[in-house]
Order: sequence, then structure tokens, then C-alpha cells
Amino acid sequence: MASEKIVVKRHVKARCLIAILAIIIFIIGLGLGLLIGHIALSDKTGDRITSALKDEDLEIADKLMNSVDPEKLREYFKYFTSRPHLAGTQADNEQALHVKHEWTDYGFDHVEAVPYQLYLSYPSDKDGEDSKVEILNPTTGDVTFTSQLKEEILGFQPHSSDIVPPYNAYSASGIVQGDVVYANYGRMDDFEFLKTNKSIDLRNKIALIRYGFIYRGDKVFNAIKFGIKAVILFTYKPTATEQGKGVYPDTFLMPPSGVQRGSVLGVFGDPLTPGYPATEYAYRYEPDQSRVLPSIPVYPISYGDANEILRRMQGDELPAFWGASDDVTYRCGPGFQAPDSDKYDVIDFLYLIYSCAYHCLIHSHSTPWLLFIFVTRYS
Repeated sequence: MASEKIVVKRHVKARCLIAILAIIIFIIGLGLGLLIGHIALSDKTGDRITSALKDEDLEIADKLMNSVDPEKLREYFKYFTSRPHLAGTQADNEQALHVKHEWTDYGFDHVEAVPYQLYLSYPSDKDGEDSKVEILNPTTGDVTFTSQLKEEILGFQPHSSDIVPPYNAYSASGIVQGDVVYANYGRMDDFEFLKTNKSIDLRNKIALIRYGFIYRGDKVFNAIKFGIKAVILFTYKPTATEQGKGVYPDTFLMPPSGVQRGSVLGVFGDPLTPGYPATEYAYRYEPDQSRVLPSIPVYPISYGDANEILRRMQGDELPAFWGASDDVTYRCGPGFQAPDSDKYDVIDFLYLIYSCAYHCLIHSHSTPWLLFIFVTRYS
């Protein structure tokens, strides 16, 4: 019996040694194979690069580089940035025709301005339909805060009257009422955190979301998945400024009144002809049939205006990676804190009014703070 045990033990050892030896040989072979392959591939890559460059004409390269005129570049940039040229506007068309004229003068064989029929959206330019945020104290009816209708004019801006008011293109129209919650960057994880860790029912809420990390349109569509009824986007001050440095016009950094605009469309291109050019003969969806147009209102504000909302919010104080600033303590909500002068506990509401070809009037409710947002859009 003892000898049988010895035989078994030796047999196991032999199999282990063979297995280890096989693994070592495999690793060495794999390493050699990779090394040989890398050297061979490097040689081929080097040959291709050498072949591509062997006919290089340094005189042509120098001629191209020397033909660049810094003054001409300055002239071009000055022209294209001298006035707002929102897509689809007269200024936009004039600059497109200017490019066509310039390219024709350069001697191109054929230059053509091809028309497309796009579905675009703009804020209203009618009197009384300005986009704005108002915080009211219903006890007195006083307006305690009104957001800017446009950015503050800083420095020399000869065409400041042509600047489009803050808005997010392709936002839905409607009238929305609900408690406000702060949803960080509007990522799926952010909404899950509020729902799971803070036990907040996000349905029928209005989300205050900072720009960053993901595309602004994705923030909106993420919010929709959690039942959010409207979104307010704002620029996070610490990412738009630098400690100890000034802001525009003293530096290039964003001032407190600056508002980031942009589309919240869920696809590149025209929303009614997704995946296809928006030509005259293209088949088009109706706007209410499109799956890439947000179904909720969206409105952008500055970090200066956002702080006016954030400093009034109630709820748990959030960790630093959800926002840290000397100006305000970041809280998740929902709703606002009651002012010190009002000692009653009621629900706070945030009203988001998105007007399209009509003017909306809303009666205030008896709450300690009311936030009214008037937004307009035409499409």
C-alpha cells in the first residue's frame, strides 16, 4: 500500500512537471511569435511610410506654408465673427454666399451653394414673449429675482442687438409645473443616485443640470427616462472660470451672465429626415412623429442665475463631486427652503413656461417661493 501511494505521488508530480514545462514552452513560443510579428510589421509599416514620403517635394510644402498670410487669416476671422450668424438666418446666408464668392475667385472649377430645407427652431422675437426666470414671494407678490433676458454687453460688441437670446434648440413646447431637483451632470448614474440613495421620486420633477461630461441632449433624454418633466441647464462656474483670474472682457473666461446655447436634438442632421439629407424631395416625418426631438421643455441659464436657484434649494447637502463652490452649497432638493420671514411649511413649485405662438399667463400659488421660467420658441 505504501508503494502504491509513492507511485501515485510520483505520477502526480510528473504530470505537474510536464504541464508546467508545456506552459513555459507555450509562453516562450508566444513571446517569440509576437516579437517576430512586431518586427516584421514594423518593417512593413516603415516601408509604407518611406514609400509614401519618398516622392515628397519640400519645395511645394514650403510654398504652401509660406503662402499662408496671417493678416488674411485675421481678416477672415474678423468677418465671420463680426456678427451673429445663427443657422437659417439672413446673416448665415450672406456668409455662405460670401464663401462661395471667395472660392470662385480662388479659381475652383465649380462652386455651388446647395439649398436644404431644414427643421430649425428659434426663440420668439415678439414683444411680451421674452424668455426669463422670475422668483416670486407670493406673500407680498414681489419679484425677488428675474433672470437676464440676454447676456450683459461687455466690451465692444457692435452687433449686440442681433445676439439670439438664451435657448436650447429643439426643446419641446409646453407648460410644466413641479418641484425642482438638482441632478448633477444628468447622467444615468446621477438620476439613479437621487432615486436610490436619496429616495427621491423623480417623476414629474424639474431637473436642474449642469453642463459637462456628456452631450446636453443626452442629459435631456436621460431625464425623460426617469419621468422628469422639464430640464434647466446651466454652466458650472468652477469649470468656466479659474481661481484668481478675471472673466471676459479682461480674460477669455466666461462671465456670470454668459449662457451656453446649443441643440438638444437626439441625432445629427435634420430631425425630420434622420439619416438622409433634408432636400426638397426628401420624405419627412411630422414633428410629433420624430423620435429624436425632446418631448419636454429645456432652457439654459448662466451660472450667475443658477446660483440664485441653488442657494434657495432644500434637501441633503451633496458630496463635493456633485458640485463645490464658494458661492453656494449644493443640495439635491426637491423644492426650495422657506424664507426666514415665512414660518409655514408648504410645497414649493417651479414653473417652466415654454410658449409657442401664444402667450401664457399663470396664477401664482401660495408657496414661500415660486420660480417662473418663461421660454419661447418657434419652429
